[in-house]
Amino acid sequence: MFAQKFGYNADGWVLSISNEIRFNKLVLRHDTKLISQSVGFSSDTRYVEIQAKGTGAVLIQISHQYDLEEKEANPSYRIQTTIKPRTSSSKLELNVCVDFVEKSKLKKSGMAILEVSLPSGYISDKSSYKQILDIERVRFVDTKNEKTVVMVYFEKSDQE
Repeated sequence: MFAQKFGYNADGWVLSISNEIRFNKLVLRHDTKLISQSVGFSSDTRYVEIQAKGTGAVLIQISHQYDLEEKEANPSYRIQTTIKPRTSSSKLELNVCVDFVEKSKLKKSGMAILEVSLPSGYISDKSSYKQILDIERVRFVDTKNEKTVVMVYFEKSDQE
């Protein structure tokens, strides 16, 4: 009686889905509402228009997938690390050379930070910072992670 008086209709939807060249119509009724339906479009689709009309509840999901072209990595710096011959078994001396090799119009970089992570069991020796600070472009030397990472702050790097 209530349904007749207020115009009850069973769940039902009509979905119109279209793009520039294709039109699809999906009809969802109370007996098919749990069936997943899908519409696919070509990769050159520029827009999709969805119109829905009905009663009850409906869930619409739109998925879009695309790939990005990966560019070849062009490193800005070339880093060469050499381990100096050991003077004792408990000492590790590293020689780290950094070259700015950016292949653009830039001839020098802005501020740069070089982080050197030491192998486990080694910590940096603060007395060796003097040699690093004697390099003209180096502004500051610091450590982190309980002296297991040495950070060298360069004011700039020039191409040679």
